[in-house]
Amino acid sequence: MLKPFSAVIAGLFLAMCGVMLTDYGMNYFFIPKGLKLNTIKEVEAFFAKAPVTLYLFQMSAYALSAFLGTMVTALIAKKLRTARITALVFLLPCLANYILLPHPFWTLLSGSTLIALFGFAAATLFSPKQAQQ
Repeated sequence: MLKPFSAVIAGLFLAMCGVMLTDYGMNYFFIPKGLKLNTIKEVEAFFAKAPVTLYLFQMSAYALSAFLGTMVTALIAKKLRTARITALVFLLPCLANYILLPHPFWTLLSGSTLIALFGFAAATLFSPKQAQQ
């Protein structure tokens, strides 16, 4: 009972570390120096003029984080169901990010689909074959 739980926690920790590195990279490369994002109006104005590469970078990094976190869970727990739980739990805060911050609607659809696909792919690829039945 403790091994699957700790495997999910380890996978989610690694995935969230990937998200934090992504957010740091987005702040470094995509947000102009001196821009203040203190109020929701300033954030909405920034996202309205944000380049498409910002959204593509975020979606690909979140998908890669989901893949790595689910892979770690699958390698530790050696159960397909436990790895898929990690992918689904990781999807929830990513959906909250897409919904609460002003993003275009296509990023919500494509980003959540990529996160789910990459997470489930890692779960299927790295879980033992006898555990998949």
